[in-house]
Amino acid sequence: MSAVCPGVGAGAGGRGVGAAVVIVSMKSCCSSEAWPEAETKVAAELQTLGIRVESIGGVSASDKYYASQLAAALEENEVAGALRIVRTTDGTATADLL
Repeated sequence: MSAVCPGVGAGAGGRGVGAAVVIVSMKSCCSSEAWPEAETKVAAELQTLGIRVESIGGVSASDKYYASQLAAALEENEVAGALRIVRTTDGTATADLL
């Protein structure tokens, strides 16, 4: 995986503050839809790129709530991106990124 994220490197005032991504984890609310191993691997990949990763608990795996969860995660955590990985019933997963 390769990515360039705005804000990686020198931040405001030259303090070297990197960009941040929040992972909205499904572990606490929806364990059957959660894929914690994938969340851990994505976090490790982002951290190797110098991106700070935070994790917060999701509140629902329902499609009608995911967009508002990701938007709220962006606003409340002041991060560059929000990610949610949800395992589906057929054994695959979806990853939503905002």
